[in-house]
Amino acid sequence: MCIRDRNTTSFPGYPASTECYTLSGAVAELAVRARYSKALQWCVMNIRNLGINGEFCVDFGKIILKDEIIRKNRRIVSGWTLQQRAQLGEPYHWISHVPSAAEADIAAFIAKEEFVQVGEKPGIPLHSFETHVKRKKDVVQFDMDPEGKVLAGHETWYAIQRSHMISQIGGQDVRLQLRTRNPLRPQEMDTVRKMKILDISGDAVNSALPAEMGQVVYTLSLIHIS
Repeated sequence: MCIRDRNTTSFPGYPASTECYTLSGAVAELAVRARYSKALQWCVMNIRNLGINGEFCVDFGKIILKDEIIRKNRRIVSGWTLQQRAQLGEPYHWISHVPSAAEADIAAFIAKEEFVQVGEKPGIPLHSFETHVKRKKDVVQFDMDPEGKVLAGHETWYAIQRSHMISQIGGQDVRLQLRTRNPLRPQEMDTVRKMKILDISGDAVNSALPAEMGQVVYTLSLIHIS
């Protein structure tokens, strides 16, 4: 069901007002798309008004729900309730994974929906490593090329809007995110570019970061779909 406006000016004996609404049937898929589109537009306008950079990205994998998503032992809930609980408390784990059998379908989806490959930006080569470094007060991320050269440095991502499309029968779950992050200050980047963060030798990747600069806690090797 959805709420639609109804022009009542032609109704006999009814006041000349168009601000009337009624319940009517709706196609579930179209209703979800419309609701998501409105929320996304609102978030994008906020990002623009604040003058910060944002990124809309899609990720494929599996969502694993935690026990706390179940309340009062009720294991059957509406899709709306499930989405609200997932948005507010994030009671789940997300695992990014693409089986080789699905690569062709995902590549076609990316091309159709006009997404770009991870790290692809005008004038900047595709980065091959995403490294997370834990410092005393925060965690920062560095994008690197195949030789370990730092291309960019940022604070951690902050998701402004996150939604999931869950496959009912096997297949891939899809995560859509509108997210933002602040770049590191030029002074910090000048210091980082003078040091070696990763020691890359063939398929082996090890930390080479000096201990006083932090600790490498996570390195993601990116495989780009061509």
